[in-house]
Amino acid sequence: MTINTTSASNIDNFNPLLDQTKNELINLAIAGSRITPLLSVTEPELMLGLSSEFIAALGMNSLTYAIEAYDSTAANPVTDACALSAIKILSNALRRAVNYLLDLQAHESIAYAQFLARMAFNNPSQGYVQTLAWQVSHCYHQPLTICNAVLLPQVQAFNLKVVAKKLKNIAGAMGIRVAHMTDQRGAEACIAEIRRLNCDLGLPSGLRRLNVQDSDLAKLAQAALKSATGITNPVQANMTDLITIYQLAM
Repeated sequence: MTINTTSASNIDNFNPLLDQTKNELINLAIAGSRITPLLSVTEPELMLGLSSEFIAALGMNSLTYAIEAYDSTAANPVTDACALSAIKILSNALRRAVNYLLDLQAHESIAYAQFLARMAFNNPSQGYVQTLAWQVSHCYHQPLTICNAVLLPQVQAFNLKVVAKKLKNIAGAMGIRVAHMTDQRGAEACIAEIRRLNCDLGLPSGLRRLNVQDSDLAKLAQAALKSATGITNPVQANMTDLITIYQLAM
């Protein structure tokens, strides 16, 4: 049994864990049904005492799960439905929860959204946002939630050439009027809205704000390549691609 203390980031229906090696610049994922609890309790009131930055980061973390699940090559109609529902709820509730910390209804909405995001994410697995963010989090001792938020729009820009229609659908779920947009324009609107949401929530605009050094980017990319977690990303990247994503996210 688990009692989730942060309703926007928990392991109630999620089976991977991370093993952070002490002597290497790499995070390894451990997965298995035996580490998934049989019963989970989520209480949104536990979020009421948290800071706006913490809530913003947790919410963007859940948004990352939902978007990567929807983009995934292993996505299916069930995970797509969960992902799009989570994206819609988060887009409607997250700003409210951050600006009005005692808005219990907003926190309840986020709790539902994070559960849906985990339902979506736990099946198709993850993409390069998580893969790249883990390395930054481990190397620079930064919250993974914030690393995800910073890298999310840039990874979607990398994926755009393959999943433009999906990104357009995400833009629609985020409240953008996309009916008369081309897939390309809708995808660009999605990425712009993710950046706008990060800005509105007061999250860092780039990796430099997290003290990431240009001289470390090759090492970070090399470590990311060792991870199998990006296998379901819609576009497979090489070392140069990953370095470029990091550079553009600086």
